[in-house]
Amino acid sequence: MPGASDHPGVLHVLPGRVRVRVPGWEGDDPDRLCAWLTRVPGVTAARASPATGNAVVRFDPGQTDAEAIIAALRRRPRRLPATGRRRGV
Repeated sequence: MPGASDHPGVLHVLPGRVRVRVPGWEGDDPDRLCAWLTRVPGVTAARASPATGNAVVRFDPGQTDAEAIIAALRRRPRRLPATGRRRGV
């Protein structure tokens, strides 16, 4: 049975900004995770840290919220598509 640390989770949230734990992506390029996150409806920017396994996500509160971003992260593909672009926070 997977533990709670095996699933994405909210570490800190402010209006329009959330820091999330994203287990399982540490081997991927952080640019891939950021590019994937910015395709989630309502997300405006993302920055990921392979050192911590966390990401900071900025979003439009009128379009989405932290729980919807976590739900999207739970559905993300194991292998993220390649990208040459990173959108910083």
